[in-house]
Amino acid sequence: MLWIVLPLSAQILELKPGKVLGFDYETKKGDIAEVFLNIPYASPPVNELRFEKTKPIEPWKDIRNGTTLGPACPPVLPGVGYGVAPTSEDCLTLNIIRPKKKVFLARLLHRSVKFHVQPPPSGFAVLFYIHGGGYQFGSAHDYGYTGFADIYTPQDVIVVIIQYRLGVYGNTLCC
Repeated sequence: MLWIVLPLSAQILELKPGKVLGFDYETKKGDIAEVFLNIPYASPPVNELRFEKTKPIEPWKDIRNGTTLGPACPPVLPGVGYGVAPTSEDCLTLNIIRPKKKVFLARLLHRSVKFHVQPPPSGFAVLFYIHGGGYQFGSAHDYGYTGFADIYTPQDVIVVIIQYRLGVYGNTLCC
């Protein structure tokens, strides 16, 4: 028997290729966002796939850790961005930040608070963010997730931030 211990604030996102472990982030205004980082969207473009069109991601069985940012795509230029990010050619990932709404439940004589993802009547808007850098530099590390969560969670917006191949590794390719 296998036991997995998850923190109380752990979230599991179920996608077609597999499950991703995320976490809750409390915004500056007190709203809660569910954050899932470093989710692969294509097979790693390494070795014989280095200069080829991307291939679909292979499904995974275990729960992937989506609690830390993935590596930036090379090349990373010194002095560009907000810090030094680890790099890897296995960098085709995306980050998802989605609102988590409060639902109040009355229980006998006391009240408790339960959080869950519940879309507004019109559904969530989605912001698909592609970092700048002229296909030569930049990464999701340059922006993190806190600013996006602080701005867009109170507005019921899901944010998806994508990383893509840069420079010689992808300048002539789609992603």
